[in-house]
Amino acid sequence: MPDLMRKKILEVAETIKKMIPSGFGFFVIVFPFGDSKGRANYTSNAKREDIIKCMKEFLIQSGHEEDWMKHIK
Repeated sequence: MPDLMRKKILEVAETIKKMIPSGFGFFVIVFPFGDSKGRANYTSNAKREDIIKCMKEFLIQSGHEEDWMKHIK
């Protein structure tokens, strides 16, 4: 990830940390629009396994669990 993008993502994370109450986690995913071959990057104040759990819960609650599970079969 280019240095400027990394700096901006970390600035966003610092802002979020200041705005949310203690005891709450967050993650921010930044990705290019379109058919770009770029990859998504993220920053967080949480452990990776907690982020994955949160993402799974989001997919289930939004009705996309089956889409997510397709690649596992």
